[in-house]
Amino acid sequence: MKTVVFIFFTSILFIACNWTENEPKQTRIERSFNQGWFILFDSLNQGEAWKWYVPGRIPSDTLRVNIPHTWNVMGGKETYIGIGWYFKYFNLPGAWEGKLIRLKFNAVYRDAKIWVNEKLITERIGAGYTPFEIDLSDHVFFDKENFIAVQVSNAFSKQAIPYEKKFDWAADGGIIRGVKLTKTERPAIAFLHVNANLKEIQGGELTIKVGLAGHENLDIGDLDVWMQVRQYNQPTEDILYEGNQKSKILADHLILRLDLKEVDPWHFNVPNLYKLKLAIGHRMMLSDHKEAIFGFRSFTTQGDRILFNGEMVRLPGIEWMPGSFPDQGMAEDTLSMGTMLMLLKNTNAVLTRFHWQQDDYILKWCDENGILVQEEIPLWQAPYPDQVNPDLKDIASRHIQEMIREHYNHPSVIAWGIGNELSAQNDTIKNLLKELRNRIISLDSSRLINYVSNTFHHDPERDGTALGDILMWNDYSGLWYDLSENGLTSRMLPETLPKFNKAISGKSLIISEYGLCEPVFKGGDPKRIEHFLYNTGIYDKNEFIGGVIYFSLNDYRTHMGEEGSGRLKRRVHGIVDIQGNLKPSFSIIKERFSPVRDLDGKLIHDNFHVTGKNQDGLPSYTLYKYQVNIYGENERLIAREPIPDLRPGERFNVVFGRLIEPVKMIRIVTGNGFTVSTKHY
Repeated sequence: MKTVVFIFFTSILFIACNWTENEPKQTRIERSFNQGWFILFDSLNQGEAWKWYVPGRIPSDTLRVNIPHTWNVMGGKETYIGIGWYFKYFNLPGAWEGKLIRLKFNAVYRDAKIWVNEKLITERIGAGYTPFEIDLSDHVFFDKENFIAVQVSNAFSKQAIPYEKKFDWAADGGIIRGVKLTKTERPAIAFLHVNANLKEIQGGELTIKVGLAGHENLDIGDLDVWMQVRQYNQPTEDILYEGNQKSKILADHLILRLDLKEVDPWHFNVPNLYKLKLAIGHRMMLSDHKEAIFGFRSFTTQGDRILFNGEMVRLPGIEWMPGSFPDQGMAEDTLSMGTMLMLLKNTNAVLTRFHWQQDDYILKWCDENGILVQEEIPLWQAPYPDQVNPDLKDIASRHIQEMIREHYNHPSVIAWGIGNELSAQNDTIKNLLKELRNRIISLDSSRLINYVSNTFHHDPERDGTALGDILMWNDYSGLWYDLSENGLTSRMLPETLPKFNKAISGKSLIISEYGLCEPVFKGGDPKRIEHFLYNTGIYDKNEFIGGVIYFSLNDYRTHMGEEGSGRLKRRVHGIVDIQGNLKPSFSIIKERFSPVRDLDGKLIHDNFHVTGKNQDGLPSYTLYKYQVNIYGENERLIAREPIPDLRPGERFNVVFGRLIEPVKMIRIVTGNGFTVSTKHY
């Protein structure tokens, strides 16, 4: 293991072990708030007038449900657009009186009003995919029953993002993600943001922002802080730093800094992570503690090339549309999310994007398994220029603030997206994009910011995607674009792409979508394969294209779908069907996106030689900590050897001695255990 040099602070104010082993177990208590809810539908919008937020006023025909929940997968409610009410009774112990008690909703789609013990606590409009928190401290009883009522509407709206019906996924209403109750002392930690920067020579710099809650009206002066940084998701769990310091409160937060002598970078093939444990207190008393997972990596641009951890790369990607299992919808559980993420990773994709903000579990999975992510606010094809107004800008700004607040630490997130297909060759829309970009910079200047265009081919020099750090273009040449006036055919693609690079010199391009949508376009999966291979081959020849994102991994549920009805209404766009079954195109994409070419194995005298080449087109990146696995009968592993790190274009020859049985299969496996290439005998 590497030698680690610690930087210790001189202010040792309390014994760290008391904080880490005893006090935190009693100070912060977190409880799931997902069980024991009831739901009632309010199609006439009379529940508030009838005071359904009062326990005795609730009609008797309520249904018991657990959270996460959406009514749009319930029998008879698949197409229900309107209001639903959620109710729950709960108790709090008397020992919690005087403490800070917060309730966090990870997502409620979409507009919500929340009453606690008959009092309206908050009203939330226009943002259905980002978390929010309410302070219950002064609104609850102790050792006595409490009552919470949540009114939810998924009605299409002009005061919301996504705007009206302009989004291509399911409008599933409900409390679609988990709810958590937290009790702490005061002041408490509202959030931890860890900005982890790689130094030029192995080291790392941490800037830690600690958001505070419940500190108002407290005369506490400086806060005492204890921190520990240790390895996470690595072969060892060594501690890199442990120590204490005093910190001054800056309005509503603290700023802390650490230098670490040596760190292991996060990579999509070897996703090394670190865990920060942090506790705060004052006057020798602990008040709260929290953890954050983070990683050291860099994702930048240099001219029209993309650099990942300082290496020029060209990245293969695919997009998954969550919320598409018909029995779960947008309230899908972690098992279902993990199943689809595993499929995504097994296509050999290392890059993806999300049209709307996702559950934290998804990004944590990407952190731990190695997928680069652009996460976007759900501005999709609207608003139009005459629909942009200050209220909508405020809602978009809230989307950005809540997205970044929740997902700041994830090393998998390499870029924020400010919109998709807004036809941004209009000054009003471009000014909106500029405002949103500036808003992100004010909150997080460490990541790239991009806009995804569907009009770049019309007039590249005027297009809004040039406002981003990377050009992003959805390529539907020969498909959707060929249906429009002066359509772009697939035959025009080879001559069109170089024009982009000439018009906007000095910026890399990512093909942010390409794929075949049935039944609008005919030919089924064979046509999908043909289209994929043709387009990917053209992208390969244009070196300024730094990445591609195939659309999509799955057939997905959407209110705009051309096939099916109810909860099965969907677009047939995927290489996996709506139940998660693989189509033939899945294996074609996996093979084309593999970084390994020309895989072969031969017995030469008594030695078995495994040879191959690291691709140097699309994809292109160093093979870091890969290995060769050799299998005999019944996929029994009989030998394995590491592959020396290979730069793009380099070949390998791994030699095995005498093997105990004939070889039936060879697999090339990444540093974190995913198979990228297979050869059978």
